[in-house]
Amino acid sequence: MKLLVVIDEYTRTDGQDSGPNGLNLDLINNPSFVPGLLGNAISLDGTSYASRPAGGVPDPEFNLGAGDFTIQVWVNWDGTVAPPLLATTQFMMGNMSGDGGPTETGFVFYGSHHPFGGIDTTRYNFNSTGGVPLSAQGNLLMPETAGVWHQMIMRRTGASLEMIRDGDTASPIADVNVGTDAYKDTSAYLAVGAFSDLGGAPAIGLLDDVAIWKRALDDNEIADLYNNGLGSPITGTVTPITEVEWRDDIAGDWNRAGNWSPSRIPDATTMTAIFGDAIQQSRTVFTDTHVTVKAMQFLNSNTYAVGGTGSINLNSGTTAPKAAIDVFLGDHEFQARVNLEVDTDVTIVSGAFLAFNNTLNLGGHTLTKTGSGELEIRNTLTTGGGTVNILEGTLSGNGAIGGDVNNDGGTISPGDSAVGAAQSVIPEPGAMLLLLIGMLVYSCVALRTSSERARANK
Repeated sequence: MKLLVVIDEYTRTDGQDSGPNGLNLDLINNPSFVPGLLGNAISLDGTSYASRPAGGVPDPEFNLGAGDFTIQVWVNWDGTVAPPLLATTQFMMGNMSGDGGPTETGFVFYGSHHPFGGIDTTRYNFNSTGGVPLSAQGNLLMPETAGVWHQMIMRRTGASLEMIRDGDTASPIADVNVGTDAYKDTSAYLAVGAFSDLGGAPAIGLLDDVAIWKRALDDNEIADLYNNGLGSPITGTVTPITEVEWRDDIAGDWNRAGNWSPSRIPDATTMTAIFGDAIQQSRTVFTDTHVTVKAMQFLNSNTYAVGGTGSINLNSGTTAPKAAIDVFLGDHEFQARVNLEVDTDVTIVSGAFLAFNNTLNLGGHTLTKTGSGELEIRNTLTTGGGTVNILEGTLSGNGAIGGDVNNDGGTISPGDSAVGAAQSVIPEPGAMLLLLIGMLVYSCVALRTSSERARANK
């Protein structure tokens, strides 16, 4: 992966490139540096900008061709009012030669002013080898709020050229099919905060954490960089997020990044989904696709119901020997199907409760119940050769069990569910045989005791 970072001023104020390519910037017309999103940001007043040193051969790193890439700019517009009825532009980044016409080369990434003030349109243009300007334009219903940081991303993935605002990869504000068109190699030098190294329509406001990757970052990487609006430091690789927590007091879609904090969808064998204190009443989190997590935690006296037409797959991959479901507080339930893809520990503390209302499929793995709280199975338990191992607490319900249940210190209480008509708990032949032996021993003991009583009475 090639990474270029051009504004990443955590402690410096010199325009030095903190990426691996050493592509440092000249500061034109004395831009200042002020506290930014992360560390320092470059402050532009409409005349100042930063540029690659001109002269010699322009940097080949910026000849993007037809390959995948990602460009990030964090921008904080100052809300300067444009002349009435006259839209103007402010450039976040560019290396466009000439006036940007079809015969020119390079790309530009810029914002357009609303006639009565503020930036309400963001555009990205480049000129292709076919001589046709290609544009991705994102229109906002209202101008951006002055003084607020926004992450702007341009991402090319094959034929798709997307503009993504504030980490929302599910709903890009522009998505253009550019086919196989390639960039023309540019004769200009990269500028940050201007049209090109010669200036032109400089930005007014703050820019921070500007970066170019010569690959398409995936959705999770972009969400990690956005980090719920707080930003994340840019490195050669994006540090993965492994824990996310349900964010707001709402019922909502598991597969919407904005519902989680940090803003990332939990769907990986490294991820833990936490259902914490955000809700103030019972809420449903639904998924209509199949999602995978290493662990789930419930910590709220209000009920979380995890539902939808998809399924929850528990798989710890190579990060841990087992997956886990932990209920530390409250009564919670799965309305969606649950599949074990590895052995899984289910811990339910005293006074807490967890129900599986839909199919629970062990897939040949072992579900180990610990903690003195209650686990209830209200639908079919399919073991596929796996085992439910009760170490502590109670296993109850009215679901049909087609497999082995080992009781090593807990209580098995079938048929006591308050929901639905009772169904029988069906052990497999091995467990049934143990049950029959136990009943036979009990009968023999009872018969012997009765006979001894009769003799004593005589």
